[in-house]
Amino acid sequence: MKSSETFSDDWMFIKEKLDVALTPPGKREHEKKKKANRKSLVAGLIDYFVKDTKAKRAPGAGHSRYEYALDIPEDRVRQCAVLKAIVWEAIINDANIATLERKARTIVRGLFEEFHDWTNRPENGRVNARFGPS
Repeated sequence: MKSSETFSDDWMFIKEKLDVALTPPGKREHEKKKKANRKSLVAGLIDYFVKDTKAKRAPGAGHSRYEYALDIPEDRVRQCAVLKAIVWEAIINDANIATLERKARTIVRGLFEEFHDWTNRPENGRVNARFGPS
């Protein structure tokens, strides 16, 4: 089981990186600059999590497809788990994001239904989606 001290160290590593990129822009700071900071953070984190990952031969692999396995340092696994939890809570479970997703689904569904209805009107000629106008 992971000690609370280890978890705390992992959390602080991620928190320090995220604080800079996710704080709201100041009065004189432009949103584009914050977006650039977030983009840089994501690129840096991807590099950080990937750079010490090595491919190693898997013992007894029967097929060349499974000849290698990833050897991921344990501290990277823990830190990645913390980052995933943060992203899940801060972004995926965010009420604003859920609202935007629902709006997007509603818009796409509405557009599809309108197009479907329009193509099935006799005056427009039925359009066979697979083969063109009938």
